[in-house]
Amino acid sequence: MKQFAVTLIAASTVTLAPAFALGTAELQKVSKTVAASKVVEMPSVASKAVSHAAKEDKQQVAVTAVLAAIRTYPSSIGPVITAVVKAAPQVSGAVVTAAVEAAPDSALTIVAAAVQGAPASSEAIVAAASAQIPTRAAAFEREASVARGRQSLGSAALITSSGSKQTGLGGGTAPKAPVTNSPTRGGLYGQN
Repeated sequence: MKQFAVTLIAASTVTLAPAFALGTAELQKVSKTVAASKVVEMPSVASKAVSHAAKEDKQQVAVTAVLAAIRTYPSSIGPVITAVVKAAPQVSGAVVTAAVEAAPDSALTIVAAAVQGAPASSEAIVAAASAQIPTRAAAFEREASVARGRQSLGSAALITSSGSKQTGLGGGTAPKAPVTNSPTRGGLYGQN
């Protein structure tokens, strides 16, 4: 009962802006759909629910989906938040506020997951988490910085690995570099 009250409070404080565009029945349907899915499917189910929601309903649907995931499988919090904020980065602050309120012990995980899904919204994410737990603001900023660093390293690894793909031309071997008679090259390596 206490968890339901916390969920209801979190959902109501976060969803006041759209003036309750969705009814309780629709939000309960989203919550049941996310809760009924398998753990590995939860991020995808939550993300699809947010993606298919009308623009004015995305925030309510996102918060409802994340809270349903937290209630059903608390360990799914990271992947679900990443998927939801990736689908709708504009709701990242609301999602983080509701998630930190519902699961304050997982606040660092929530911040890292949200920044991973919406790196451009990292300032809003840190601000939302810091508003819930002001004493941990510095830790949230560090966690966001680490998550952005991981994102950068992942991007660099993709660039590096995509640059080394073989094209299939020439039987998989690189063409032999032409030999020149330059003083540095010829003097060091000899001539072939």
